[in-house]
Amino acid sequence: MTLPMYDRDRDAWTTPVAIVSLVREAFGKPIDLDPCSNRFSKVGARTAWNFADDGLSREWNRGKRLNIYVNPPYSKPAPWMARCLAAARSGARVIACVRCDTSTLWFRDCWKAEAICFPFSRVKFDPPPGVEASTPTFPVALPLWARTGDPVIKRFAEAFAGLGKVVML
Repeated sequence: MTLPMYDRDRDAWTTPVAIVSLVREAFGKPIDLDPCSNRFSKVGARTAWNFADDGLSREWNRGKRLNIYVNPPYSKPAPWMARCLAAARSGARVIACVRCDTSTLWFRDCWKAEAICFPFSRVKFDPPPGVEASTPTFPVALPLWARTGDPVIKRFAEAFAGLGKVVML
């Protein structure tokens, strides 16, 4: 697989620590994999892949019950959402942070999650060094894919309730 093209200026922004803390709380354990990392990330996953590692072409969980956090390149989210769904179907727990754009085909994979948090306000991502911080022009959604009945679903709802409206699907 060839490395997908990214808008490196937009796609190098990182998840704020407050969101990462909620993800860890929901998982109840460390984050095992961050397939969309960069050198500025604050996720602190046990395994982190950056743009050059091409997380789309790698095996994410091989049926293992890993905790995976995905903040995909916002310039090209579709293949990442498909991988989130596939990883969950093979046993992983996956939380993503994506642009909330229900009009797109790729967002349909988010509707297959167990729950989605829709934050009450815009999430301010951390810019890479040298880039001026700005207010985002779009809302985000945080879907959780897991197996039905997994305790992570309840922990997700509890952890993210203060951030926004959690919808169980």
